[in-house]
Parts: sequence; C-alpha cells; structure tokens
Amino acid sequence: YLTPEDLAILFKVSINTIRAWRRLGKLPQALKFGKLVRYPRTVIEEWIKAQQEAPARPENGVKYSRQALQNRSRR
Repeated sequence: YLTPEDLAILFKVSINTIRAWRRLGKLPQALKFGKLVRYPRTVIEEWIKAQQEAPARPENGVKYSRQALQNRSRR
C-alpha cells in the first residue's frame, strides 16, 4: 500500500496537493484503516496508465516539438 506521502513523492507534488486531489475525487478511492489513508499500489499503477494520453501526431505523421509548433503557429 502507498501512503499519501508516497504519492506526493511519486508525483513530485506537496502532500496538500494530494489531499486536495483526494477531496476533489481526482485520485482513485483510498482505503481507510481508522485514521490511516492507504492506496493499493496496483490501483495507483493502473490509474497512472489510464491517465497517459496518446501521443499527438500531425496528419502526415511528422512529429513536432512543442517549440516548433509554437513557432509554426506564429507565422
């Protein structure tokens, strides 16, 4: 099981951010053991996989960096 502190380290955010995400329902449901909050590791791993976006590709299949796209849109 992972603690909220473990998640904060994993996601490189503050413990307050983890608490806010939990309160807002942005994280998978936690297990509570008395006052202890725990997240099953496998549930978090699956949730992370589900959060990943498919890579964006232009229609011609060419990959552009974010900077290149920004420069291109300014033309």
